[in-house]
Amino acid sequence: MPRIFVMLGLALCCAGAIADCRDDMALKSFITRGYELSGPLALEEIERRHMVQIEQGGTTRTVLFGRLNEKWLALRAQRASGDQFIHFRSASATWGSLAGREGYLLVRGQCVVDGIVTFVS
Repeated sequence: MPRIFVMLGLALCCAGAIADCRDDMALKSFITRGYELSGPLALEEIERRHMVQIEQGGTTRTVLFGRLNEKWLALRAQRASGDQFIHFRSASATWGSLAGREGYLLVRGQCVVDGIVTFVS
């Protein structure tokens, strides 16, 4: 819970830190839309959480992010020095109405560069 408040503080104090960041891609827009945010998270921590066993053709193999592997690798490839990964989860009410989303955002300054949705309701 303390991480959320830290992120909220950063979003409020540093809004507009990146001039070319569209309003809907600013980190603060995720907060105002009710997303729960936590982080920053280490790349290694995220990847450790998302090792998935996939069965294919009679064999089982471990794949980072499972069937989302290519999307994760593309997101990770966009990472620049100083960027951070933030976990997001939509508000509790969205899960009951089958509109819940959870995943990771790649954040540069206060701008969301891209993201990956790892779970939907």
